[in-house]
Amino acid sequence: MQRWSPLNERQLVVLRRIGAGEDPVSGKNPELAATVYALRNRGLVATPRHEGVWHAEITDAGRFYLEHGHHPDRPEPGTGTAQRAAPVPGPRTPDAPASVQELIARVQRAGGTLKVKEPDEETRAAYRRVIHAAKQQGAVPGGMRLRHTGRNAGDLIIRLSDGGAAEETDWNRIRLGARDKVSRRPDLITRITDDPGLLTVSDEMRPRALGLVQELSEQAERRGHRLALSRRRRPRGLFLQVGNDHQITVTISEETEERAREPSAERGTYAWQRVTPQYETVFTGRLRIELGLSSHADKREWTDGRVPVDRKLGEILKAVERCVERDEQERLEQQRRLDEERAQWEREEAEKRARWERAMAEARRLSTEDHRGRTLAAALDGWTTAREIRALCSELHVVAAEADDPERAAEHRDWIAWALGVADRLDPARNPSVLGRFEFVPKEADLRPYLGDWSPKGPFREYRRTDEAPRDVNDAFRELSWFARRGRAQWWRR
Repeated sequence: MQRWSPLNERQLVVLRRIGAGEDPVSGKNPELAATVYALRNRGLVATPRHEGVWHAEITDAGRFYLEHGHHPDRPEPGTGTAQRAAPVPGPRTPDAPASVQELIARVQRAGGTLKVKEPDEETRAAYRRVIHAAKQQGAVPGGMRLRHTGRNAGDLIIRLSDGGAAEETDWNRIRLGARDKVSRRPDLITRITDDPGLLTVSDEMRPRALGLVQELSEQAERRGHRLALSRRRRPRGLFLQVGNDHQITVTISEETEERAREPSAERGTYAWQRVTPQYETVFTGRLRIELGLSSHADKREWTDGRVPVDRKLGEILKAVERCVERDEQERLEQQRRLDEERAQWEREEAEKRARWERAMAEARRLSTEDHRGRTLAAALDGWTTAREIRALCSELHVVAAEADDPERAAEHRDWIAWALGVADRLDPARNPSVLGRFEFVPKEADLRPYLGDWSPKGPFREYRRTDEAPRDVNDAFRELSWFARRGRAQWWRR
């Protein structure tokens, strides 16, 4: 493997995690050690040690890989090693792509998933060589992965995906479904022949039933469908593949009926004795085809009558197509309704969020205004109280100066000094911290009184206790100026 070879999915996830730096990777993550060492060998990360424990750090080459999708040392297409590796070795069939670029273009034109139905061995081998060359040359678009299934048999499915969780789930569904399906006609007939239980028919009717399977498969292919068989047999067994999304169960059987069994001659009976008839289930020689169609089907089973069921295959396939078309129309209609409901829900949510944001903006304004009013009113109370204290101190100073008792005069001066200190702390002109910051960031508790039943946490309703009635933003009390709501200065109660 070259230094510039593309990273696998696990390596890319770990490199992104190291590059983001939000969830550190270190020796405390032993499950990631092998991946980190592989990245370090390519120069994408470094592992310096701190206090005896290595810590993974992304390098410039690692950042380059995350940004461009390939290693900075990778040779440019058309030069050096890439030029020598460009030709795809081995013979090429007309249906296989001539180059790696053509393969990538085909997959992208197919919407990211290219399906080649039952290719012959040469075409299958040619595709495998081109896929291998694309991975070796690093020609896969950055951040994408090239996958394929059907290496040796069945449909060859090639997919270009980003390797996300949803893509991984979808790819597993496609991969397992392709491996489970047998649709090539010789293989299909061989498997049915080897497993008689797939067709519930008598030995005399089995050759005709096998011919019916072959004819149904041929006519289905001419109409763009495929008759296939599940290797697991359950839950589908034999089914008709219509398009990519519709699989319809096909049951081919022989009708049976209950017939009275002839009484045994070995057991004698009296003329007056009543004999209870015995019944047995026997095949009738009439074949029946039953399809697992939905409720939109006009008919679900066809049986031999005046016209044998072999001559009704065209009618059967047309009925299948009509039912599938109705199912698809219902699916599209249901999807349309879901889209409309989703759009309506999104519009209602957007309107609700807009109302909540307007309520939040008004609540912030009112809360800020009230906070500033209360702060300024408290500051005015402090300023007024400070002036009154200083006036009182002036009179005490005169009393102390005229006092005949020196001890009494000293006590007055102590009170004057302490009271002037209190006045300085209350006076916003001397102590600006009383006012605090002009900018105010309301908290949730500050906003709730102005939000009605809105929650400050998001655009949804919130329970309110009955004794916590919300304030009316148009209350006449709010129309009063902030100083009209002040009481008498009571600084000692604060």
